[in-house]
Amino acid sequence: MSFVDLPPPQSTSLESQSPRWKKILVVALLCASSFILGGLIFGLRATTAPEVDLRQLWEVWNMVQTRAVDGKTLQPKDFVRGAAQGVVSALNDPYSVLFSPEESKEFTQQLEGTFEGIGAELGIREGVPIVIAPLPSTPAEKAGLRSGDVILKVDGEDVTTLSLDKIIKKIRGEAGTKVTLSVIPLGALNKKSFIQSDIKEIEIIRASIQIKTVETRDIDSRIGYIKISGFNADTVNDFIVTLREVMKKDIQGLIIDVRNNPGGFLDASVQIAGLWTGARPVVIEKGPTIGEVSQIPRRKDAPLNGIPTVVLVNNFSASASEILAGALQDYELATIVGEKTFGKGTVQDLAELDDGSLLKLTIARWFTPKNRSIDKEGIEPDIVVKLDLTMEDRLIIGPLPLSKDTQLQTALKHILTR
Repeated sequence: MSFVDLPPPQSTSLESQSPRWKKILVVALLCASSFILGGLIFGLRATTAPEVDLRQLWEVWNMVQTRAVDGKTLQPKDFVRGAAQGVVSALNDPYSVLFSPEESKEFTQQLEGTFEGIGAELGIREGVPIVIAPLPSTPAEKAGLRSGDVILKVDGEDVTTLSLDKIIKKIRGEAGTKVTLSVIPLGALNKKSFIQSDIKEIEIIRASIQIKTVETRDIDSRIGYIKISGFNADTVNDFIVTLREVMKKDIQGLIIDVRNNPGGFLDASVQIAGLWTGARPVVIEKGPTIGEVSQIPRRKDAPLNGIPTVVLVNNFSASASEILAGALQDYELATIVGEKTFGKGTVQDLAELDDGSLLKLTIARWFTPKNRSIDKEGIEPDIVVKLDLTMEDRLIIGPLPLSKDTQLQTALKHILTR
């Protein structure tokens, strides 16, 4: 199979119409300073403060200042920040967060794909903090942290009732320092009761991590295989470079593996999907401030349209990876194989405030081209294949051997028997 129409690599632009706002699509506040998910930039209308009775706020403010043991040591800016954080926390949305200037600096580094931490993503499932995925070749993966692990304690402190951002603060840290996580597989937690032996104590040494989100390996000489572990600023370029190498072979089809992919830049997922969809809409966003907006790739051709494609997904494929899978499924451009996806279909905006703080705020939900809502629903595969792994299998570092990966086996068979 020849492949002549692949476009040259292009940078994913983060130039803005308004430099204070960045649209991001997030499945998780990324545990231990993992990369954060993002995308296009745009401006929002400023709105006036609502006419509400703020007397209670000032009464509490006065009581804290005059009666609290440590009230007099606080500065007015501390009260203001606490009030602002209260406004955000009132949303009861784990994906809406007010970052301090110090946290904002770390967040910006994460957007660039370099950070210090353990390298894993967190989400909330069934009310508890759960590992979406450890990033490949990171301290988290090497130490044995696995997708589906529920974090019970950080350095001996119970974190099951804390917000995601507070858990992140406890786990992140400088390279070379140690953190101990007490975890339990989600399956064990779902039992009516679990015993102490179900809990694993995982000691992890934090490191400086450079994220590589695209990789390939030889699965079958007749099939091209590309794994996307996330969508960051380099993913589109890296995908195209990798795709060029894969397509040099006379292959019969492609397998795109987004299992354990927590998401990433909205624009990156849209541009990669566009290699199959062309100029057709990839995702539709709906929200009170933006109305209804279709995200369309910046291209007219569709060089991968017609190439047999399988997209591999699982319970921890989320956000931007669900956008890719949902669009290709809607247009019947790929067969989706694996397990139902995570179901993260909300969009966050990132706003820079005057003091250097950042506000990450959920402002919309997204829908597939056929107007399917994925939030809390997920993408149902065309071919459902559960991956039943033993505890020994779950401790394997790196990709599963093909002999144990029944989902990948099914993808290969599907293409080769067409």
